[in-house]
Amino acid sequence: MPRLYTVKQFCAAYGCGRTRCYELIATGKIEAVKDGPKTLIPVESAEAWAASLPRFKSGAANAQAQA
Repeated sequence: MPRLYTVKQFCAAYGCGRTRCYELIATGKIEAVKDGPKTLIPVESAEAWAASLPRFKSGAANAQAQA
């Protein structure tokens, strides 16, 4: 049985707001299913989205790489 996040749980887990969450759903970046009025996000979809995010490179790391 797949694990599912509510929108509130997804936002808490990934540090985003409800509007951003629904934008991710609307653009197909994360999947969602409906159970009556509830919108649920499969954990696997959330994890795949998080893994696809670009990695942060600090200015110090870039300066060292260019030196």
